[in-house]
Amino acid sequence: RVRFYEKTSTAMLKLKDWADPYYTTTDGPKDKREVRTKMVLKGLKEMDDSQRGKVGYLGTEDEDGTRYGASRGELWCSEFYMWMGRSWLTGIWGMDSVARMVSYFKRYNAYYGPNRIVEMGRRGDYLAMDTNDDGKKNHSGMFLTYDNSDGTPHIWTLEGNSGNRVKVNRRRIVPGYFTGLG
Repeated sequence: RVRFYEKTSTAMLKLKDWADPYYTTTDGPKDKREVRTKMVLKGLKEMDDSQRGKVGYLGTEDEDGTRYGASRGELWCSEFYMWMGRSWLTGIWGMDSVARMVSYFKRYNAYYGPNRIVEMGRRGDYLAMDTNDDGKKNHSGMFLTYDNSDGTPHIWTLEGNSGNRVKVNRRRIVPGYFTGLG
């Protein structure tokens, strides 16, 4: 969300309290890119709702991840990705765990190891992650972009159930951390 102000000699005057959410991306009209774009934009809209308290344990509309098909109190990172893709990814509904999501993408030969993120990663791709360094995939998110602007490789992700909210995160790429990309 953006606040618009007009600068005067004495103060900043508020022109509009909060603009309605508006998200955009640029890319060509290819079918896969269009689906990726729609999924990312849908996820960013959910992030806006999350910031306004509509999801999560303290949410006013939908507590926990029930909005995305999770049971009350259940971790809901995979359900979030599944929910975002259900309009465009055939057969994804019901893939409500990291293991099921990985199996789904393997079935379509669209699952790659962490060493291929830089060359293969495209916005909207599914990420299975090991967030506690125990060698097991325990969290999932959506790949947004690769970033090496400060000399350290990072990726930006859109994640459900990140602190029980929908958030964009910047994550360092380390061997074994990201175990899949679809």
